[in-house]
Amino acid sequence: MAKDNTPSESNLVPSWLAIPIIIVIALIVWLIIVSLNEQPNNKIEVNNPQIVIDEGDPIYSYVGIITLIKGSTLQIQVPTLKEKGIIYVNTDNHTSITRLSLPKSSPHGQKLKTEREIITFNNLQVGDNITVSSNNNINNKHSFVADRIEIRMAQ
Repeated sequence: MAKDNTPSESNLVPSWLAIPIIIVIALIVWLIIVSLNEQPNNKIEVNNPQIVIDEGDPIYSYVGIITLIKGSTLQIQVPTLKEKGIIYVNTDNHTSITRLSLPKSSPHGQKLKTEREIITFNNLQVGDNITVSSNNNINNKHSFVADRIEIRMAQ
């Protein structure tokens, strides 16, 4: 008598059980992938998704708006910091302050003419858009002495 090589029905996984097993395996793989992508990092994502500031990178300047002037200190609102952070910029006799005047438009084909002039601290006003710079790393500092301050104004 010939031996039957077909597996008995007791050794097979019922076909109706195979589908739930595949679904469970797929869910486990999906959970692993999602958990790996959600691990914390030390980057701050700002409003513009193309700009990411790493908290460990050196920073030498900020762009912001003057919100308060008190003595020789400026309070600056910086949109790229967490929750539109506030920094305090101190000035001294060595701080260079300039105004860069940019034309709003130029006749077709002509090069834009910009003008840079040295100004004093008294020319700064609340609401001015400025760039504050330091020769030192100012990352994670809420107060520092600026080496340079520049106002950019459209003519």
